[in-house]
Amino acid sequence: MQKSELIKALKQAASDPELISMISPVVAYSFGVIPLWEKTGRVCVACCQGINPDCVDFLREHLSKDVRVCECDAEVMDHFLKRLYPKKGGVNMNTFESPDFIKDRKNAALLTSEKVDALGEIRSDLKLEELVVFDMSSESYLQNLDQPAVQENISIGDLEIPFCCEGEDVIVWGTPVEESVLLMGRRDYFFDGCEHLHGIMAYREAVLPLVIHPSEVQITRISSSGVLTFYLYDRMEEVEPGNGLEWRKKYCFLHRGNRLCRELGIKVSKTKKVMRRDLKYSIEPLEWTAEDLERWFRLDCSCAHPNLAETEGTSGAG
Repeated sequence: MQKSELIKALKQAASDPELISMISPVVAYSFGVIPLWEKTGRVCVACCQGINPDCVDFLREHLSKDVRVCECDAEVMDHFLKRLYPKKGGVNMNTFESPDFIKDRKNAALLTSEKVDALGEIRSDLKLEELVVFDMSSESYLQNLDQPAVQENISIGDLEIPFCCEGEDVIVWGTPVEESVLLMGRRDYFFDGCEHLHGIMAYREAVLPLVIHPSEVQITRISSSGVLTFYLYDRMEEVEPGNGLEWRKKYCFLHRGNRLCRELGIKVSKTKKVMRRDLKYSIEPLEWTAEDLERWFRLDCSCAHPNLAETEGTSGAG
């Protein structure tokens, strides 16, 4: 089917709510399919190019029909998926340990339903004048198990340091921190593989949970003493002020009919409970230190030239 004919068929399908509803939003987004027509015992679906054949076999069992596919341009599919299956905040897809998760029929219910995160009680016990600051790094490597490696998303984010700790002082760059803020954080991130994202994320959060990485890493609770509770994929970890945390996880999931595998890692290096009135502010952007450069370039600056300390204070990433 030509692209113009396929678009016409998708527009026609859009006028038939009963046809569209035969596939749920979870299945539509994860398998990357939209029904075009249905006849007795048969259904034709538009799908993303390079769909895993196991997806088609699964759909035959799921729909109890003979499934025919028409491969479609990714941009066109994205447009119609968002139009026909509007989902604010996106679809939270289930994840799996084994790359053969589609073939394993024990996963049938998980492949057709949204992931439910067991976050437990979400609350903060901080006083109004208190907040917790945290400093962390995250890394991700994303691999498409069904298609050749292609970097589809390349982006360099913000480079400014939102705050730094000098001794007991927390120095903030920018506007004063609002009274409603519970968490102030900094995260430098580096994503590689099918995507290349590198930058620094600043957080000023007044509401929990704070989603660090949808939805595998979240901060769900803050105790009165400043202990942060992290939800990490399928378990909870507490981080006391002054302590850190390191965590890595490899998991698979289905996206637009392809199996993706992500290895995700985080390192919480610093947490600190502070009084809002004790925060100090800087009008000028904060300077990069040797530690910042080490984190940014993933280098070991401890082996650098002994005069490196004299050059600290370089603005920007260079």
